[in-house]
Amino acid sequence: MKARNAAKSEARKAVRRYEKEIAKRAKKNPKAFYKYVNGKIKTKDSVGVLDSENGEAVTDKEKADLLNNFFCSVYTTEDRNTMKNKPRLDDSVLHLLEDVQFSEDDVTQLLLQLNVCKSPGPDNIHPRVLKECAKELTLPLFLLFKKSLSAGILPEAWKEGHVTPIFKRDPDQMLAITDL
Repeated sequence: MKARNAAKSEARKAVRRYEKEIAKRAKKNPKAFYKYVNGKIKTKDSVGVLDSENGEAVTDKEKADLLNNFFCSVYTTEDRNTMKNKPRLDDSVLHLLEDVQFSEDDVTQLLLQLNVCKSPGPDNIHPRVLKECAKELTLPLFLLFKKSLSAGILPEAWKEGHVTPIFKRDPDQMLAITDL
């Protein structure tokens, strides 16, 4: 057990050293850098096999409907009467973003605080790459954020996200399994 844990630990350290070397040499050897990044961003594009209520495999459209029905049954909708008391967006709210101030140092600090154990977002850029290349990425990201804020436009790509449903066992099913 100790040997296995030590081997895993050493393997992780070796991968981190390798990734740091690639990041250090990114300017001199961008081809190796992008080759490594592209090798890491292989994502699964489709939902696995799902069964309908009668146990038959379903098509892609049926998968979407099946997941939609499931999520609709799990989540509740807010009562519209309680929403009447909430403030509406008006011109005064739309201009609040003008007061937002941030510096290049703020962008650098946020990049350095990224959790490298998380998966990449819709842009398929791994947080480790962003963190390791923080100094090189600070200025372009800072300018991009400033431009977006001054124009008052949030790019559509920034509104995207990955939603991965995670199956959690029903406690009743767990009791049935343990009763066997």
